Amino acid sequence: MRTNLEDRKRVTLYYSQIADNYDRLRFESGKGRFISNLQTRWFTGQVADGGGMVLEIGSGTGRVTLPLAAHAAQVVATDSSLNMVLKLREKSEKQKVTNIDLLVCDSHWLPFREETFDSAVGARVFWHVVDASQSLAQALSVLKKSRPVIFDFPNSSGAFRILSSTMRSQNVTTLFLTSSSIHRILGLTNRSIIIEGHVSPILYLWPESIFPRRLTLQSLLYAFERLGRKRVFSWLFTYFMVNLREG
Repeated sequence: MRTNLEDRKRVTLYYSQIADNYDRLRFESGKGRFISNLQTRWFTGQVADGGGMVLEIGSGTGRVTLPLAAHAAQVVATDSSLNMVLKLREKSEKQKVTNIDLLVCDSHWLPFREETFDSAVGARVFWHVVDASQSLAQALSVLKKSRPVIFDFPNSSGAFRILSSTMRSQNVTTLFLTSSSIHRILGLTNRSIIIEGHVSPILYLWPESIFPRRLTLQSLLYAFERLGRKRVFSWLFTYFMVNLREG
């Protein structure tokens, strides 16, 4: 039987091995870029009014980190994979982004003082950690009072679940949730939480070969994606986007 430590090492090893090709495999296709931009806009929109000092958990190669840096005084980007952090350093230097600090660490044990950050962001990360409750509790512990942890989860009855066999083949921990189980499993009953559905299954499963490439069509598609997003929790959405605060 595998231990939690073995599972955590497995996730770190997997992402370390794909760091060099991560951006190309996940986000360089037309559809991949579009979905990534949808999510990045959501994350940056959550912190845009008061960016301040932002902690990013599971920064990877900086897909969300670099846009966040434009809305924050400082971003502290953390990841358990040294290779991912090195790729982010390379990209930030190339783009001359200077307000990002980099740190290799495990999200289960964050090495920061209490009330250090104005917000914490975790994009596509808490559903890959061994103990999401512990990682979220760690994030909340280093935030200033009533400041948010902003993160996402794949909908267990949404389109992403159709591809769960692929996730299993990656041999990494992947947690799928419903909107109600986010509260129950993560122990969030005594906290303020806002959940939005995000990304329709039609978009997620749209064949890359016929995905619209013209900006006008993509803008129209973006507008449709935003309609009716809030407080609709069903198979209609691929992801849940969560804004969590203490109290």
